[in-house]
Amino acid sequence: MRKVLLPWQLLLLVVLAWWLLPVQLGGRTAYVIVNGNSMYPTLHRGDLVLVRRAESYSPGQIAAYRYPDVGTVIHRVVGTAGDRLIFKGDHNSWTDGYRPTPAEVIGSYWLKIPKIGGLIGNMRSPLEFAILAMVIGAVSLGPAALGARRSASTATRAMPTVGSGLLVAAALSLLLGALAFTRPTRIEAVQEVPYTQSGRFGYTARANPSVYDGGVVTTGQPVFRRLVDALQLRLAYRFSSPQPHEVGGSYKVLAQVGDDSGWRRSIELVPATPFRGDGFERSFQLDLRRVQQLLAEAQRLTGVQREQYTLTILAQITTGGTLDGQQFRAQFAPAMAFQMDSLRLQLLQPTEGEATGKSVQAMLRVPTLEANYLSLGPLRLPVIAARWLATLLLLGSILGLIALQGWSRRLLEQGEHAVIASRWGHALVDVLEPPRAEGIVPLRDLGSLEALLASAPSARLLHARQGDHHYYYVMADGQTYLYAAEGR
Repeated sequence: MRKVLLPWQLLLLVVLAWWLLPVQLGGRTAYVIVNGNSMYPTLHRGDLVLVRRAESYSPGQIAAYRYPDVGTVIHRVVGTAGDRLIFKGDHNSWTDGYRPTPAEVIGSYWLKIPKIGGLIGNMRSPLEFAILAMVIGAVSLGPAALGARRSASTATRAMPTVGSGLLVAAALSLLLGALAFTRPTRIEAVQEVPYTQSGRFGYTARANPSVYDGGVVTTGQPVFRRLVDALQLRLAYRFSSPQPHEVGGSYKVLAQVGDDSGWRRSIELVPATPFRGDGFERSFQLDLRRVQQLLAEAQRLTGVQREQYTLTILAQITTGGTLDGQQFRAQFAPAMAFQMDSLRLQLLQPTEGEATGKSVQAMLRVPTLEANYLSLGPLRLPVIAARWLATLLLLGSILGLIALQGWSRRLLEQGEHAVIASRWGHALVDVLEPPRAEGIVPLRDLGSLEALLASAPSARLLHARQGDHHYYYVMADGQTYLYAAEGR
């Protein structure tokens, strides 16, 4: 009887796999690849370090923690400051700028595997991961596979496809695990939240009914300055978004007079005023006589006389608050412009938008995390699901090998007769007396018997028992073969 892998040995593999279970799947072990020389000579670039969570950390321990905006750092604890830990690289002359709390520490040094971290870090293609998975599989499952194959070849051969299938499943789980555990479960992304701001101006004025219908100047009509000394202006602002929001802000309104040389002078029409909610409406007055006084003073002081000027009513609106749960702040400046000469104001039509205001659609870009996926041909699988699948598949394969080994071992303990009965019982014919034939060829071992039966599926298989001895006669192609076995 040949030696097979015992169930407790395979159970040991299960315990080892659970001990090495990553923190992402509820374990206590994390895997850190050393990227620099700050821990030289203790750790080198490319080393793979296994760290395990601990209840507390004390000076002298090597531990890994997450440094904000930097990533995972593995250094030595050199002291404490209140409830925080002070870290320093063995090769550095300074302490780390960030001091984490014990809750922020990933784990303390447990095991180092030199150089293999660099190999894992450089892998990018599935082929490279497959090669690594095969190596790991040969090391970790080699004894189980060897034991299973030996059992099948010498004792059972009743379930060869089951054993092969379990080994294939284990190899696939290692490949899938190599792909999944070297990728983050979530990746940074940007979510765009749309919103719209709109601002509209309008104007009216009382005037001679002989020139304007009803004696009223309305938005869009020219304003004759001999007839109108002041304009009644109105501004309507609106914020909208399909996402939940709570906004407010402030606004002010200016009248800006300028010319094509770039000169500009401002008059405050509405001082800075707060508002709350999705919008506001405000009415105010523009005194055209004050505008004319400003122009006259500028002409007197500069000596520059111009026939035309531009008069722009400009709103400066600052909006802020929360949009889809995120803080935001936005600036918005709708405007209404006139061409102004000594006789009239004429509303200008801009090249884009409307003459009396504008509407702007924008996006709030919100940093977020979204699930990372593995692309396996046409299949897209979440990384977290791939990790669970790989882990469960590996554990299932190991448990299956344990069951297969137990089944094989029980057959071996019962003797070769039980093995033959399990494999060829459907073709076995029990006889009281052995057949009488000349030139019977003895078979040396069970493997020879199975090879003969496999090559001659129509052969007759007779079984005779004498005490604890079992005799098997195979009649094939006019020849009789004999194999003697022991069993219960």
